[in-house]
Amino acid sequence: MSFWFRSAYVAFGLTASVCCLFAIVAVSQDEQSYRGEETTGLASGLANGLIISGATAHRIIHFTFDDGPDPRFTPMLLDKLDAVSVKATFFFSASRFRGQDKRNRYAVEIAREALRRGHTIGSHSVDHKRMFRMDQQSVREQLEENDELFQRVFGRRTWLFRPPHGSRSPIVDKMLAERGYTTVLWNIGMADWLSTSAQEVLHTWKRVLERLERETGQRGGVVLLHDTHAWSVDAFDLIYADIMKRNCRLLEQGEELYDVVNDLGFFFAERGQTQPGIFAPAVFLKPAILAARQAHLREDTRYRCVETDSPQTTSDQAFYATKGVSSESSGRM
Repeated sequence: MSFWFRSAYVAFGLTASVCCLFAIVAVSQDEQSYRGEETTGLASGLANGLIISGATAHRIIHFTFDDGPDPRFTPMLLDKLDAVSVKATFFFSASRFRGQDKRNRYAVEIAREALRRGHTIGSHSVDHKRMFRMDQQSVREQLEENDELFQRVFGRRTWLFRPPHGSRSPIVDKMLAERGYTTVLWNIGMADWLSTSAQEVLHTWKRVLERLERETGQRGGVVLLHDTHAWSVDAFDLIYADIMKRNCRLLEQGEELYDVVNDLGFFFAERGQTQPGIFAPAVFLKPAILAARQAHLREDTRYRCVETDSPQTTSDQAFYATKGVSSESSGRM
């Protein structure tokens, strides 16, 4: 049963990605997709968006973590993220902020520390119940308590919401949209809570990444992990190291490198007058933006790969030639 459930959960991300990549006409993202500080913190700059699935043909990666803050593991994860200068999005379960006992007070401290360190904070509901089973009144009560608890902890609400298990319904979509929330799903899920070791999570990461590209043409997206398991937190180190190793190889081959981005801005699209329940278009960066980010990445990767005696190359022109952009015209963003 564990194997079936893991496969079904991983498939959820792929299904959402296929829907987003092929059922909706993708649009190019311009500078407003990377909105800086507005997209971090409590993400006021990402309010009122279409549903984010993570669909992209680029090697853009953003890490997200669900179910915390966990006093045992979240502080350790924050240090690991700092060590490699990565910012993530945390979807906190608001029930951890209830009450005044020592554990709840510590959870509040951890949540505020995550915000202080520059990470983005979203909601994972209050009680982690499957919301598609709820009637309108139950959804309303869940969201009202959620907003109240976030207001108490952070002084203001968040604008990002991830339904537990990704479970949605027309009622849920409608009520989240009415409150200005942007729903955030994922396309790189590893069912890590079913694992027993960091190596197992790493193996799933590699398998999902390969399957995603093979079946949907996507090469990156939104990664889902949980900061409530030691092996998941340890797996972050392994996954990040794998990304860096892949970049050494891709640099040698003159291909697009993996770009670990610090917020969800690249995946965001305003909802406008669109009805609730519609997915954001797949991300396709404009050539100039892609070239500028890749130029900086390639410089850093070349230095790092030399330092670690990994494969390296100076044949950058092959990459830019495929994008129709001159490497001399691309600056650092």
